[in-house]
Amino acid sequence: NVHVRPLIRMLPGVSRIIVCDAVAGPGGAPAFDAMAEFYFDSVDAVRSLVSSSEARALEAKMAEFVDMDAYEAFLTTELEIETNVGSQTGV
Repeated sequence: NVHVRPLIRMLPGVSRIIVCDAVAGPGGAPAFDAMAEFYFDSVDAVRSLVSSSEARALEAKMAEFVDMDAYEAFLTTELEIETNVGSQTGV
């Protein structure tokens, strides 16, 4: 959302951000509007972000247009399984 982009850019400790708009779900309409991936260099960077004033400002802005009761956040690790899936060069 264009309203939160300036706030997202100010988040401390974030090394990369990807926002994906949902376009379809199993029954047609997706169960959510979008998903955002925030990348960090360490778990300590996540901890710092969570307690920051910038994160609180972002959450306050999000509450203006996001159903915060349905909003979910979770922490994951990434494991790349395969690259070039579906390309002729990856065979």
